[in-house]
Amino acid sequence: IEFRLPDFLPGSFHQENGEGKASISYQIGAEITSDQSGINNLRDVQEIIIREPLKQAIEAKSENNFAKITKCCCINQGTSELQANFEKNAYMPGEKACVICE
Repeated sequence: IEFRLPDFLPGSFHQENGEGKASISYQIGAEITSDQSGINNLRDVQEIIIREPLKQAIEAKSENNFAKITKCCCINQGTSELQANFEKNAYMPGEKACVICE
């Protein structure tokens, strides 16, 4: 059996804090029935996790950062620069994120 989930389903989540809790969860159930006497019906329910699709444009991401280097807390040793380049700015569970640092 195969079926398509609606595109607008919110993703599964569970959140608790001191003020309360909120969650969205989904279950799928199945039942096999028999017309023959002496054969019990089979029934099961399984919780499933729904992941929402990304809602932002996927694009490459690059960040630069500079830091002053000092020796003995006050002797200037120059600056250091780090540039990190990601192939995209958003990932789905199970994907590998590749970053190039220079």
